[in-house]
Amino acid sequence: MIKIWKHILLIVIFFILSCGYEVKKTSQFSYKSINLKSVKNITTEPSLEEIFIKVFTEEALIYGIDVTDNNADISLDVIINHCKIVPISVKKDTVVEYAVEIKADIKIITSKGNVYNLNKQTSEFIKSFFADESITAIQIEKERVIEDSLRELSKKVLSEIIFSFLK
Repeated sequence: MIKIWKHILLIVIFFILSCGYEVKKTSQFSYKSINLKSVKNITTEPSLEEIFIKVFTEEALIYGIDVTDNNADISLDVIINHCKIVPISVKKDTVVEYAVEIKADIKIITSKGNVYNLNKQTSEFIKSFFADESITAIQIEKERVIEDSLRELSKKVLSEIIFSFLK
């Protein structure tokens, strides 16, 4: 019976050590600071650039990356070029649920002058909200979902930078 437990323990240790995951510390990142060189909103939805700057800065700080105005390891040019509110559910000829689609073109410029383009980037998940309340409540939900979508987009861009440019 003890032999079986030893074998099981060895198998478990083997699986844990060979899973392929490894912990990366922020000290292993090649880039510790990002400059949002320009953030442009060319959609009809107002203030997307301000919301993007806010949520991108918050997410970068979570990863231990500073967002600075000068001498950064990476500069980003962001163009938010698509924001659409799309009906996804109808009940009795009335739209009751909407989804938000946001797309952006991102240009990553490293301190060495290398340029990488991430075109038509979107958030990873569909963000939606229900429209069965007052107009004010719908507007508040729309703003919340737009912020969530821009936060997801920020996470995606940061993940691309972190995992593509590790030492």
